[in-house]
Amino acid sequence: MLPCGVEAADPASGVPRRLLFSGGLRQGLAVAWHMLVRCGGFRPFVELHFDRRDIDRFNAEGYTALYHNLAALLRANPSLRGVMSASWWHDPALSDAFDFVHNIPRQHGAAFFRVGEDAHAAADALRFSPERQQLHAQGRYRPAVWMMVWSCRDLLRWDEASS
Repeated sequence: MLPCGVEAADPASGVPRRLLFSGGLRQGLAVAWHMLVRCGGFRPFVELHFDRRDIDRFNAEGYTALYHNLAALLRANPSLRGVMSASWWHDPALSDAFDFVHNIPRQHGAAFFRVGEDAHAAADALRFSPERQQLHAQGRYRPAVWMMVWSCRDLLRWDEASS
């Protein structure tokens, strides 16, 4: 794992092909198109992992810096196809709560795909939010993991335009 700021990067990962089947036919076609046309394949990708030691950088500035650091990593490793991250933070049901994590990627070509529900992710999603706990108890919120996939080309285009 390489430290890149608020998250650590595993540059030897890939987008799992099971993503083709995790969200129905429409999502499967969207995954296939994004992975083959936008990214050029399923491997190799940089996979992000939150580093709790850097919780003080869990904000918009921290994520902007992370994305610039990832651009440098991708430039130095041209075989990498892009960046991926699977988390409950990417769940669109959370709307504005985590916009600072995914606004830049979403506005600059990243795709988001539903992976599914996971007990560990649900526990994390509910742990620190009384509001999410209440919505979950009422049956109005079911934590789900979503995957962000941001192609190298799109991330580098954003980096060049924002520098």
